[in-house]
Amino acid sequence: RLTDNWALLVAGSDTWENYRHQADALNMYQILRRNGYDDEHIVLIQEDDLAFNPANDHPGQVLRFDGVDLYQNVQTDYRLSDITADDLELIMTGQQSARLPHVIQATEGSNVLVFWSGHGTQGSFLLSERPQEQGFTTARMASLLNAMRNHHCYRKMLWLIEACYGASVAVAAESEQVPGVLMISAAGALES
Repeated sequence: RLTDNWALLVAGSDTWENYRHQADALNMYQILRRNGYDDEHIVLIQEDDLAFNPANDHPGQVLRFDGVDLYQNVQTDYRLSDITADDLELIMTGQQSARLPHVIQATEGSNVLVFWSGHGTQGSFLLSERPQEQGFTTARMASLLNAMRNHHCYRKMLWLIEACYGASVAVAAESEQVPGVLMISAAGALES
């Protein structure tokens, strides 16, 4: 039985040159807000370096292609530069701490949506372009899905992946045979 809905939105890149990733995550945020999600049920991770970027001709705004401001009433929970792949697993499995106060507190009655927009390589979603950060790998995805299944952290889960080679990470859901999980990727395992 469905009890509630949760969402994790990750803009996996930073800088003005990667505007589209944060704008896409903010667009999804606005869609969810219009459709009944409150900020307590959305965890938004973005670098939040666009609205007041010196290159922005519209200070305080992040504009969609049609001029709609996506930055209205946005509550960013974590800056991308403060988050690691380990943190993402803790957030998704509801492991709250002083450092990670806002997490997905889903139960076996919860539907969970994950939207990830950023760069990817074979077998990894990148967290920015930090060379020291391995990213969110296929192995980590398998570990996360198994942990969420074992701890009854979802009823149904949908991943929308907007990253190069996105399917190379999404295959973990199939290989681990985790029920109730659907992953849709904008790019195949061998596709940029």
